[in-house]
Amino acid sequence: MKKIFVLGLCTILFSSFFLMLNTSTVEAAEVWTDITLPATINSSGYYRVTNNYVCTTETPALNIRANNVVVNGNGRTITQQNTANMGIIYTDRVNTVIGNFSFNIPNANLYTCFVGCANFNGVEIGNCTFRNSAGYAITLYDGANSKIYNCSFSDNLTGSIMFVRCTSIGVTNCTFTENGRNCIYLSQCRGVALQNLRLLKFSTVHSAVSNVYVKTCSNVTVLGAYFSGYSCVSVDGSVNVASADVVVTNCTFANSLGIDARDIQNFSVQACTFRNALDRVGIYFGSTAQTGSTVGPLTLRDNFFSNNNATLWISGPRVVAYNNYFGDDFIFRSGSVLGGSSQFNISPTNGVRITGGVGQIGGNFWANSAGTGYSQTASNIGGGFAAPYSLGLGQVDNYPLVMTQAIVPTPTPGPTSTATPTPTPGGGGDVSPPGGGGGGWWPSPTVTTGPSPSPSSPGWWDNLLSALCRNWLLILLIVLLLVVVCVVALWSRRR
Repeated sequence: MKKIFVLGLCTILFSSFFLMLNTSTVEAAEVWTDITLPATINSSGYYRVTNNYVCTTETPALNIRANNVVVNGNGRTITQQNTANMGIIYTDRVNTVIGNFSFNIPNANLYTCFVGCANFNGVEIGNCTFRNSAGYAITLYDGANSKIYNCSFSDNLTGSIMFVRCTSIGVTNCTFTENGRNCIYLSQCRGVALQNLRLLKFSTVHSAVSNVYVKTCSNVTVLGAYFSGYSCVSVDGSVNVASADVVVTNCTFANSLGIDARDIQNFSVQACTFRNALDRVGIYFGSTAQTGSTVGPLTLRDNFFSNNNATLWISGPRVVAYNNYFGDDFIFRSGSVLGGSSQFNISPTNGVRITGGVGQIGGNFWANSAGTGYSQTASNIGGGFAAPYSLGLGQVDNYPLVMTQAIVPTPTPGPTSTATPTPTPGGGGDVSPPGGGGGGWWPSPTVTTGPSPSPSSPGWWDNLLSALCRNWLLILLIVLLLVVVCVVALWSRRR
């Protein structure tokens, strides 16, 4: 009896160990399938492209018709010639990873979308280059949970990325150089994170457009981006719909209008640098009175403004500003009108002063290029504050800051990039952000820099289920052994 029980127990333990071993090594069983373009993928799996391809029709070079697909472009180039194409790579499925491609159009007049996605969930695009489309390089409609990362976009005439009616989307660690109308266009989206971007425009062809355009969106965050050239960020609403909850933080805006915003509820700009907009303002914020809802407030805190034509152009909404360095010769552009209850200070509280060091914060530091600004010449009446300062338009800073130590602005620029475009004469020459880079709060992308993208690693439960499915015969044997052991044990007890 005891021998039989011990034998059964040993068999079960050995079988369990074998099952656990298979579970821990399930990821090693990934098999890459080589494909030749043009191709259609109808089954889940890992695919590796083996050829460059010249697309001459409107048919996708790669049509993904299955869920849970990873495509490694393997550094291959897809070129579009002769005719436009609305999706060289197209998918409307779930959990798709596309990486390591180079897309190009020798004839930039072709209105072509390099990657098109509609009605999708979980699309990731990484480590790709996109050049010379007359349309948007990437278009994504009616989807959710999308990431674009580690990509470069240049000379795409209409723009680089278009999101329409999407939720939970992100763009991070990308570079945009001399792209057209809008580098990133967002319409009717919710939950948007744009981080560590470098957006440069100097060509006069693009002078009337925006690097980032946000239309009727909510919960939008722009973090750690560097903008230089022409118009940088535009945000607005539409008839009866306002954009809402937009946050721009740790960004640098150089050589142009920094932010052009209207019809936004709850708009916050913090820890940003605005400089060298010699013929423009740092921030325009207004209301077109078309949304039918309250617009504002615009909250400004911990920002640094210098060498701009004017700091603010406000047309109607309420403004709340504190702990900013206002270093322009003109604070308000002519014609500005501020909403009621605007304020340029908070009650004194402990914090990190914009002038440097920890102390009391309350109002703002008021400077000008001649060194004769109010905060530059006023006396400290206690707590690091000067006497109240009247700044026009019926506004008063009750706790203006005075210099307590040297001011060293520390904007967080966009990611380091090997691209060093040469600005067109007259377009402004500030192309290199000051060092540093990032923040790092965005989760690590599934596809990392390198030749082989891979999907997110399965969890222990997924591994266990996979192992159970692949070892069903072993599991059946274990169950039979258990039955035999139990029967023998019962039979022995009756004897």
